[in-house]
Amino acid sequence: MKTRTRYVAATMCAIVVATAAGCGYAFRSNPQKFAALYVEYVAKELELNETQTAKLTVLKDAVLRSREAIRVGREEKSRAALALLDKPTIDRPRALALWQQSMHDLGDQGPPIIATFGDFYDSLTPAQQKKVHETIKDRTERFNR
Repeated sequence: MKTRTRYVAATMCAIVVATAAGCGYAFRSNPQKFAALYVEYVAKELELNETQTAKLTVLKDAVLRSREAIRVGREEKSRAALALLDKPTIDRPRALALWQQSMHDLGDQGPPIIATFGDFYDSLTPAQQKKVHETIKDRTERFNR
């Protein structure tokens, strides 16, 4: 009986781990699917109306576009950064130029995201805004621990 119990427990653990690993991979490989599920989750949690959900969808689309824009040229930038390490000394001006280009690319994506987030946040009721504020505050505190 003891061996059978261990076998069943091990099998169940393997199924849970395989399922969790599969779900995690699916979300990493398909960010659009994950984003759509997240919009549904947020809409349910905040009890959004149709207009608010539409604005949240616009925000999701802007974030996904921004993500793709930042990823353009990622492999070339990685190769250039690794090439700096092939030499006995670091080419500091080149490394700084690569860093500045990355920061410039990130900075270009900020204004559209802020604008769409502002449109979404402004459409929320005060109770919904409070819930968003508390959630972000909680996640920030957890991240900083």
